Amino acid sequence: QISHFVDHWYQAARPAIGWDAETAAGRGSLLKQAIQQRPYLADLASRPLLLTLTAAIDTGGGKLPEDRADLYEEAVNLLLLRWQIGSEIRDAEGKLISDAQIAQVQAIPEEQKRRAIEKLAFQVHERQGQAQSRSAESADIPAADIYAVFSPLVPEVNATVLLTFLENRAGLLIGRTAEVYTFLHRSFQEYLAGCYLVSGDNFATRMKALLASDRDWWRDVCLLAVGAASKSGRTMPFALGILDEFVPGQPDEAAQITPGRQRLAALTGTALLELRVTERAPESEKARLVQTRTARWLVNILQTGRLPAQERARAGDTLARLGDPRFRPDAFYLPDDPFIHIPAGRFTMGSDEKKDPQAYGDEQPQHEVDLGEYYIARYLVTVVQFRAFVEQSAYKPDTRSSLDGLPNHPVVNVTWYDALAYCDWLTAQLPQLPNLPAELRRGWRVTLPSEAEWERAARGTDGRIYPWGNEFDPDKANVDVTGIGGTSAVGCFPAGVSPCGALDIGGNVWEWTRSLWGKNYPYPNTGADRKTRERFTSDNKDGMVLRGGSWSLLLGTPVVPTVSGAIPLSGTTSGASVSPSRRFEILNS
Repeated sequence: QISHFVDHWYQAARPAIGWDAETAAGRGSLLKQAIQQRPYLADLASRPLLLTLTAAIDTGGGKLPEDRADLYEEAVNLLLLRWQIGSEIRDAEGKLISDAQIAQVQAIPEEQKRRAIEKLAFQVHERQGQAQSRSAESADIPAADIYAVFSPLVPEVNATVLLTFLENRAGLLIGRTAEVYTFLHRSFQEYLAGCYLVSGDNFATRMKALLASDRDWWRDVCLLAVGAASKSGRTMPFALGILDEFVPGQPDEAAQITPGRQRLAALTGTALLELRVTERAPESEKARLVQTRTARWLVNILQTGRLPAQERARAGDTLARLGDPRFRPDAFYLPDDPFIHIPAGRFTMGSDEKKDPQAYGDEQPQHEVDLGEYYIARYLVTVVQFRAFVEQSAYKPDTRSSLDGLPNHPVVNVTWYDALAYCDWLTAQLPQLPNLPAELRRGWRVTLPSEAEWERAARGTDGRIYPWGNEFDPDKANVDVTGIGGTSAVGCFPAGVSPCGALDIGGNVWEWTRSLWGKNYPYPNTGADRKTRERFTSDNKDGMVLRGGSWSLLLGTPVVPTVSGAIPLSGTTSGASVSPSRRFEILNS
């Protein structure tokens, strides 16, 4: 229905605008694309009146605003324009009839009527937030409340005349029942409430207090207010000054790191994205300062794990868009300390069904395996790391979608051959990488870990069920019941770290190994036998073992020990995507 409306709107409007049919169709397609890509637009478009308003703004102004606050500002101005042009009353012959009371309402100065409507929005939003049960819709507004706000501007005007005018001519308020009105959408209530706040004194202090009282209720008001602060006569420095107060320092002292401050930093990150600071103020030192501090706070959210998993995941996504300082552009986006040393020794591999009733048959019997020393990566291989490889080497991955996604998420939809190609390329780059231990600069090879090496890094030496211990905890891995519903930025689950220090080794994405599928335990314990089980080259036709589990893994399935299955080397699986080498391991050549 939305698509049908947009197509017909643009074809109907094009003669007045001067567009030909092709131009109108193209602009309509852009609006439909924007509605699909911007959640707030999709919400507005679900209501015919607001979809009409959005299309009118797009065709009237020449371009749909990029920023959410800009869209609401233009919509408010368009609706308030009716205050001026819609107040004429004519007789049957079309002659203008003078009405003194309507004329008084029409004559209210622009600034005063705007301030009154903003004050009303703030009052009703505050009252709605304090109610025991509150609707997701805009608040009910008794007629008396509206009259109380506007009557001082026109004390001689009859209440009925004023309310009828506001509903029929101003456009922002609509009648819900007799003597009860509402804003035409809650987002307008929130935007105007934000405008009221930002036009007053001590906005940052007031906003922090409101967020502390009820963060979820005031979140969008704050974001829209900051957006409004950079528009309409106000300036980007003013908006940045507000955000500077939200993240006044670095997360260096443990006493300063509280959930409240972390959440304020997460909100600041979202506000910076909505302001499009990098695009709109590329030379601003204040913008760089606020963005840098915010990014460090977002990293702190991921590293401390104090907020719930879904909040950490959202913070990781914001960090990806702001720029994740954990990964270095001058080192192919590897972190400063990319590899973890695993000493040579024996570990317990597989599972004991007496200790783990959910253990599968193909991960038994539990047995001892000897391994030489090796290194394993601290993080999963990310989209930006894999993209750097493709751009530097001109390699053509099997699926171009492997280059999509947020930069600090694990790369997915890669084949085993893609994974091995990345490892071989990184081997050649080792001598150029800064801050690597001297022993890694020559004579070492980057490759996929064997199944045994992966499991040693994941579970340590004591036969534990999960990287963190023996009890399942959805806050320690990105699996189905964690509720994220997709991949998450690497490092979002610090409490799920393995004994060696590897992150996300349970959950998030399945991970390739170099071990052949279909061989029973025990795992070969001698070099000669392992050669038949492990592959270092791409001339291989067999399926390979996958480990680690995915964000779609169901509750109750062991995350670490299960072999889980294999797919053809050219496959990428559906539903639970595969990362190339969440861990690439370095073996002595």
